[in-house]
Amino acid sequence: FPAAQRAGNVQNPIFHRWSWFNQFPNYNFIAVSDPSLHLFDIPGGWFMSGAETDMIVEMAKFLDLILEKVGCSRSDTIFYGSSMGGFGAMMVASEMPGVSVLAEVPQTDLRDYSVRGAVKMLEDEIYGGIKLTDLDSGFHKMISVVDRFKHNLTIPETVIVTNPTDEGFLQCVDFVKETVSISGDMSYRGKITLEILPEDLGHKPMEPSDSIPKIMKILSKEN
Repeated sequence: FPAAQRAGNVQNPIFHRWSWFNQFPNYNFIAVSDPSLHLFDIPGGWFMSGAETDMIVEMAKFLDLILEKVGCSRSDTIFYGSSMGGFGAMMVASEMPGVSVLAEVPQTDLRDYSVRGAVKMLEDEIYGGIKLTDLDSGFHKMISVVDRFKHNLTIPETVIVTNPTDEGFLQCVDFVKETVSISGDMSYRGKITLEILPEDLGHKPMEPSDSIPKIMKILSKEN
């Protein structure tokens, strides 16, 4: 799943990490772009349309069709992304019970996102100036991973990788605490793992030489 791009240098579509495909010779590999880029002139839309159309649901339907075409089960599928891509990976996986996730330094609730310029961009460009905190409850699942989990009664098996110098570190910690404390019957309740790196990477993913083995470990279903 893609991260947001730098303002002033936006490509549409853009397929981050497509070049990793040759690291997975025994697996099917797909890179996806942010469909919001087709609707708004912004560097990243966090997979939102601003309307009643739920792009997360539409992406899940599309990916399910691809899995069916290639004969791959959800339980043999992992979604990977960093930052905005980690947000999207968790959101879409919640629509597809059985899919696993590796999310690096993800946002988990855009209402609390510390980069306020990005929040204002979403408010102005996607929601017509309405603050994310003022959106009707029906939109909460568009901007909050926990709200999506609760709405779907589905928590995907997820590994979150972060570090103490990431701007969203505390949000990730709180997200894991809130997710594991969700009560009531769930249709699917996967394990949430928080991996805190000792390196001060800030808001950056690991090097591919570190990320790819973690993806392979999840795919091989090693503990």
